[in-house]
Amino acid sequence: MAGVNALLDTEDDEDTNNLRYFDIPYAANYDKQSLSVILNSPLLLIEEAIKPLVHLIDDITTKVYIIKQQLTADDTSDLTLDEFGAIHLYISEGSPRTKCIYFLLNEAIRRGFSKELQLWHPYLNLLLTALGKLPSIGHHCTVYRGVRSCDLSDEYKDDSIYTWWTFGSCLQSLDQMKLPTFLGKQGVRTIFKIDCYSGKRLPLSEDDEVILMPGFHFQVVGKLRSLDDLNTIYVREIPPSSTEIMPPVQIVKTAEA
Repeated sequence: MAGVNALLDTEDDEDTNNLRYFDIPYAANYDKQSLSVILNSPLLLIEEAIKPLVHLIDDITTKVYIIKQQLTADDTSDLTLDEFGAIHLYISEGSPRTKCIYFLLNEAIRRGFSKELQLWHPYLNLLLTALGKLPSIGHHCTVYRGVRSCDLSDEYKDDSIYTWWTFGSCLQSLDQMKLPTFLGKQGVRTIFKIDCYSGKRLPLSEDDEVILMPGFHFQVVGKLRSLDDLNTIYVREIPPSSTEIMPPVQIVKTAEA
């Protein structure tokens, strides 16, 4: 997809806060059955699940220790401490961005190389299981995600159907998305306005964050190009057309309106 590699190269110099909301939702080579296979594996403690990743992420063992020390039973609710820790680790940001869990995990999914993804299987199992236990946000909920310094309008055709295979962090507030610490109000930008029902609202998220799961299936229902270089792509979640592309984690329950 045009513009993807260029954007991934340029964002390293930007403020690392909130960059997971601008991770390009694209996975060209992904094996659609891999995530379902992962869920058939036994769950490990998070300390064990991250062992294959210690050479990829600096101080990941220390980060996990700190996260588990800070969590309480009230924080975790229906999740185990290890499952909640997997979510907390995913949304943890830092510098450089290329050493963050969300970046490395989504990059591994994008490239689709089975040997590389195998390193992530124990952690992915925890993360997918944890997110699967969270209530889905329900019908007719609008969330937003953005892409800095790039116009993706031509990549998403009207009425066409697409599937995103990476994890996608979204905001529920358009005003928040336009803040300088997020997408901002200057330069070329793309916003996805997403009507969805299967997103997972994260507990303890300061940004009221919603994550779209791998296998998010949607249709483009409109586009708008503004004079201020803001390009909006309107999409609507739709059921997968076949079981071959069903998301690996089924909707457990729906949040009450």
